[in-house]
Amino acid sequence: PTMEVMNYIGAKLGICRFPFHFEFRLSSNGTLFPIELNPLRFGGDALPDTIEYAFGFNPYELFFTDKSPDWNSLLANLDTSKIYASIIAGLPPHYTPEKYLIDQESFRNIFGNRLLNYLPSDPTISPFFGVAHIVADRIEDVLEYLHLEFDRFLHPCFEPTPIKLAL
Repeated sequence: PTMEVMNYIGAKLGICRFPFHFEFRLSSNGTLFPIELNPLRFGGDALPDTIEYAFGFNPYELFFTDKSPDWNSLLANLDTSKIYASIIAGLPPHYTPEKYLIDQESFRNIFGNRLLNYLPSDPTISPFFGVAHIVADRIEDVLEYLHLEFDRFLHPCFEPTPIKLAL
């Protein structure tokens, strides 16, 4: 049933072998209902970028050129002294764009020279405000980010107070 739905969508859009994130609901009578078709989520939230930093190839490029990585060669020559990670900056549950500004700069700065790249996200349409790609020399350097409190990057928006002038 999944392939039937995907083939139908592909025929309607005139595409085939196109990578995308696909979510659907299966009804009690066996009918599939597409919920989300999202090419931007292929491979997860910025996961392909981490793969490119760690292994030196772009998984999208390999997919579209119908090639596979040479894992034997990659793993034999892998620099195991480096650890690559993606840190997804989750929005605290109380975040609302009307009440808070996000300090993207402070978030980027906590990684120092470990930061390879930072991809901000629109918090009005995603449950996070950005993804940091980092490289570290020790696993402990990465694990410390597991306890990161994202509240510290939220700053309350203040409404200007009208000033009364004495004339």
